[in-house]
Amino acid sequence: MSKLKIMIQLALLLLITAGFSPKDDFSACKEELKKYVNELGKIGVPSGKRVYYMNMTITTDMSSKSRIPDSDVTVRVYMSATKLHYVSDVLSTYQDEENAFAVLPQRKVIVWSNGGKLPDAKSNMEMVTQLQDTLVSLSNVVSCNESVENGRAMKVLTMTPYKKAMDIFKVNKIEYSIDPNAKRIERVKTYYQPGEDIVMRSITYHELDLNYNKTNLAKSVYHEIFNASGKLLDKYKGYQVIDNRN
Repeated sequence: MSKLKIMIQLALLLLITAGFSPKDDFSACKEELKKYVNELGKIGVPSGKRVYYMNMTITTDMSSKSRIPDSDVTVRVYMSATKLHYVSDVLSTYQDEENAFAVLPQRKVIVWSNGGKLPDAKSNMEMVTQLQDTLVSLSNVVSCNESVENGRAMKVLTMTPYKKAMDIFKVNKIEYSIDPNAKRIERVKTYYQPGEDIVMRSITYHELDLNYNKTNLAKSVYHEIFNASGKLLDKYKGYQVIDNRN
């Protein structure tokens, strides 16, 4: 069992055995949110030639004491049964069963590693979903309001975890934005406790397509980096390649 799974299970055990389940007046909003969280746990590795696509923006506000600057990164994820592409301006990774590449454009570096089978996405998603579901269940919904964003009706839930969850995750409150027409979570904002390096982290899910047909990820990830002659593609001219393969 991976360290991540052990850490998540221990956190869940501490939360569940705390013997405290807060009550609030927004049970319908909370149940709606839990339904959408649980839907994410059903996503596994694509079968056959199917490709999954996700487009999201991760915004991080850092505290004034942190040496790490604020960031706003848009990420595109493409996934097939044997390949995974994670593409952003800061870091891009390409993996299949033979090779794995990490591209760092700001440093003009490409790290080349051994590939392998993709992680058990369904198992990992189930673990994350279980954690999210527990946090939702054992938190107070302090508000559940309707709003309009870019002409779309939205529902915004603000939740405060109870004290033990706050102590474990260093979180003050979590804000979920739900698109009730699309029946999905649009955005999650997490606000951290004073003294933490991160003040707020927001993940906005722009698009999730589980039957993406604009690419089939047919070619080897090797050819995402090198041409047929084994030379770097023009867009990577001048990059240093660090070969970490066994």
